[in-house]
Amino acid sequence: MAEGAPPSLVEVLDDLAMRFVVNAPEDQQNSFERLLFQVEAAYWFYDDRYRELWPQNYPNLSLLAFAQKLFSTCELLRPFAPRTAEIYKAFTAYKYSIPTCGAIMLNKKRSMVLLVRGFYSNKWSFPKGKIDENEDLAHCAVRETLEETGFDISPYMHRERYIERKARQGYPTCRLYVALDVPMDTKFETQT
Repeated sequence: MAEGAPPSLVEVLDDLAMRFVVNAPEDQQNSFERLLFQVEAAYWFYDDRYRELWPQNYPNLSLLAFAQKLFSTCELLRPFAPRTAEIYKAFTAYKYSIPTCGAIMLNKKRSMVLLVRGFYSNKWSFPKGKIDENEDLAHCAVRETLEETGFDISPYMHRERYIERKARQGYPTCRLYVALDVPMDTKFETQT
């Protein structure tokens, strides 16, 4: 995307609707819970691309506020615009039921561990994220760690070495694979 005069917010929303909703794979359009993952991807694109280039031209929106704007402008979603908050609430419940996978990355001496901090958070945690539909748990850990750190843990982890737990009742399972002997001179850089 070239710098220059910013498009209007309506043009941005039209672009994002085409990229992420209208042209979403059919399996993502079968339910609002799955379709809202596409809306969430559009939201991150909006925040990472449009707002980063022109922060003064586009509002800082919550995911719900963004979804409401997208539902009200996208022809495919417009019939459901009055139900956006209800659909978003169901999506949130669905999203928090999905297991997460990630990695505990240790150096050769086992004296250091890598932690990451969320973009909008001050909390530190192991690199991890939600499993995609029909995705293998170990693959999810590799993908999420690569996205968050820029490091491919696959040569450093073993499928049978992991810690798995639930934070508390009603929360999804979190599986963290142990990646050993991660080189200390690695330059970690987020890919998202």
